[in-house]
Amino acid sequence: MLGKKIEGNFETYYCDKCNKNLALKDRDSGMGWIYDECQHFCWVEVSKTCFYNKHEEQCQPEVIKQLKTNSVLRLDRDTSVYLLIPKGGTT
Repeated sequence: MLGKKIEGNFETYYCDKCNKNLALKDRDSGMGWIYDECQHFCWVEVSKTCFYNKHEEQCQPEVIKQLKTNSVLRLDRDTSVYLLIPKGGTT
C-alpha cells in the first residue's frame, strides 16, 4: 500500500511495506519528483501527448487506459507523465 507523509508544503509518498521513499510532491506548485522504485511498486513513463490525447493510434490507447486504471500516483513533468504502478497487481 502507498503511504503519504505531509511535511510543510511537501508530500512524501512511500511504500508502507518496505518503507522506501518513492516520490516527493510540492503541494503548492503541483511539481513532483521521483525518488525510486521498490519491490512492490514501479514507475512507468508516458509522454504527455499520449497520456492526454488518448485517441492517437501510435499511443496504444488501451495500454494507456490500463496504466491509468492501475496507477496509484501520477506525477506530471515537462514532457512526460510518470505513473506509479503496484507490481503484481496488488499492493
